Amino acid sequence: MEDKKQSHKEQDISNMSKASENADLSYYRFPPSNKYKVNVTNYFGDVEKVDLYSQWKRVTNIPNHGPNDLICSRHFTAADYCGNGVRNQRRKLKCDAISLLHLPIINKERNERNEKRHARVEMRALNAEAKQIYENNVSEPMQKDIEISESVQSTIEAGEDFEMVQMVIEGNAANILPKVSMSEDVGVQATIENDA
Repeated sequence: MEDKKQSHKEQDISNMSKASENADLSYYRFPPSNKYKVNVTNYFGDVEKVDLYSQWKRVTNIPNHGPNDLICSRHFTAADYCGNGVRNQRRKLKCDAISLLHLPIINKERNERNEKRHARVEMRALNAEAKQIYENNVSEPMQKDIEISESVQSTIEAGEDFEMVQMVIEGNAANILPKVSMSEDVGVQATIENDA
């Protein structure tokens, strides 16, 4: 059982440490607990000595740190390194360096899920828009057909003659369907007239 745990820890380190792929990127372990003390200015402006590990833990907002947790060099500023611009093979952090740069967490799976979700949302919006356009364009002629068929049905039920039914079907039943006329002196006002 001990061997499985050890191999799991080694696997975590090997997966996280990709410094060999990028020469400018290096990884640093968390400092040991209660070993290094740093001077920190608190909220009230007082300088106090605190544990470096507790500061790293507080700044990273990761609740449970393991012994193999690493922080990459992108979380540190140039002032956090020894040598001031002298480029060694591996940059060494100063004893009191605290990770202050918070980078967004990039998760490939999460990004793929978000992209799929955004695609679905866009597709729903496009479908709703297409449905609305279809209903607006198709419902008006269908509504006229329904009105005409209702008019035909009412003329048949009323016992009207065949010529009247034919006139309704052909769309020449101007006296059955309401007319819309424009009033010139008011401008855009529409009035509905029924010839009875």
